[in-house]
Amino acid sequence: GIQMDDEGGDTQYVCISALKGTNLDKLVETIMTQAALMEIKADPKGLVEAVVIESTTDQHRGKLSTALVQRGTLRKGAYLVAGQSWAKVRGMFDEWGKPVQNAPPGTPVQVIGWRS
Repeated sequence: GIQMDDEGGDTQYVCISALKGTNLDKLVETIMTQAALMEIKADPKGLVEAVVIESTTDQHRGKLSTALVQRGTLRKGAYLVAGQSWAKVRGMFDEWGKPVQNAPPGTPVQVIGWRS
């Protein structure tokens, strides 16, 4: 079984409530601490790899996707492939809808420029 850290194990846990917003800051702090201890780092200069979280069609922007960059730095003008679709990145927007020119690892962005 899993042994929690307060019972002598090496598995950390944080009791949270996303509905009430309870301990979300503690969860982020715990994840960041664990990532630092494990020396988890992504190479911002390597090849780009991202996960598409959702895709939709916007009346003004056309086909767009929300993606989380995992490796490399996504830049305007880059080419992406996802299954049968591809994109030349015409634009990217951060989580507040503001335009961005590049997205380093760990950054969620909306990407426009998709073709089927």
